[in-house]
Amino acid sequence: MSKVRFIIPKPISVSAVRSAVVQGMQATAKVVRNSHELFTQTWDPSSRPEWKEFGPQQQGGAMVWRRETVSTPFIYVELGTRPHLIVAKNAPRLAFQVGFVPKTLPGRLVSGMGKTFGPWVFPIQVNHPGTAPRHIDQAIVEIVCPVLSRNINRELAKL
Repeated sequence: MSKVRFIIPKPISVSAVRSAVVQGMQATAKVVRNSHELFTQTWDPSSRPEWKEFGPQQQGGAMVWRRETVSTPFIYVELGTRPHLIVAKNAPRLAFQVGFVPKTLPGRLVSGMGKTFGPWVFPIQVNHPGTAPRHIDQAIVEIVCPVLSRNINRELAKL
């Protein structure tokens, strides 16, 4: 005759689960910070964004952590720009080289050195073609989702 053993679950408090979720989110926040740092590492210090972080905190039925910036250069790079006219304002003419390699590429977290090359031109105005959005935040989300799940599950397993 076989023996039957019953599994009796140990009680887990809601506050312990909440604490485990917060710990997992805080560990994941480091990945987001490092990703933003990697993306902007070659930027001029005056152009690098300042970040504000909120949470983790309960909002409605969800635990939320946010990292935000109002940095104009980052927003232009993240969202791209439309074609626009650039007119010389503080000098009689614009001055730039016609060749260009961007520091960043759409969907890639790495930031290169970028460079300009070619002959110099001196127009009074140019029709800028705009820039493609980099969608760095989306690239970070794709990296962070499995990391967040792993970090929270690791914390929950300790209960």
